[in-house]
Amino acid sequence: MTTNYQKPKIKLFITVILLILIIFMINFYFKEHPEIGPMCYNKCKGDAGIVKGVNGYGMKFNNSVFLEYNNKSLDVIGSDNFTIDLWFKIDKNTIGDMFSKGYVQDKWIAFSQRNSRNQYQVWSQCDDNNHSIIVNSVSSFNDNKWHHAIIDYDRINNDWRINLYVDDKLENEMYFENYGLLNNTEPLYFGTCCGNKTIKTNKYGNFEYWGGLDEVKIYHKDKLIFYEGFNNNN
Repeated sequence: MTTNYQKPKIKLFITVILLILIIFMINFYFKEHPEIGPMCYNKCKGDAGIVKGVNGYGMKFNNSVFLEYNNKSLDVIGSDNFTIDLWFKIDKNTIGDMFSKGYVQDKWIAFSQRNSRNQYQVWSQCDDNNHSIIVNSVSSFNDNKWHHAIIDYDRINNDWRINLYVDDKLENEMYFENYGLLNNTEPLYFGTCCGNKTIKTNKYGNFEYWGGLDEVKIYHKDKLIFYEGFNNNN
């Protein structure tokens, strides 16, 4: 026999169970339909969206979003041979940095989307505090599909050789003589240049990237030193 005292407890228990089920269903729905709503990653500044990536979920950048990493072990990037390996999908024809470390006209490394004559090109860029380098793609990438980019930076004595591959195709290669080291102590950013802050010379803007990134890997002398797959940041 159920007493009047027990009935409120039963109702409360049923209400809690229903709320848990509702929260679970909402969470499941947004994971199955990541284009519906934003979520914020624990390393993000601003609201981060999720997209179906090449391996689970990727991250969607949309002007107000960037990721910042302050791991000092990444400061070796640019001191010797290194490789950037990532997947990208461009959403908007604009100027934006997918990857950036350092400052323009200082020590700087970046991989960017550029709207050169509406071509949706991608560029590998770097600076040794004396000279700037741009290695641009020949192809354009405005098909709303995921593309695999690999940028190899090979240090040969005092020179750099940079090869840019997209989807296993060599898009461009350049050799630069008497070019300095690129490593710096600034944070590593995805989705913007220099962490969405005004750059030192106050000339270049912020270069926010509009599009997706997934499966980002960075190698230093063939050793994997950074990986971000975006699947566990919720």
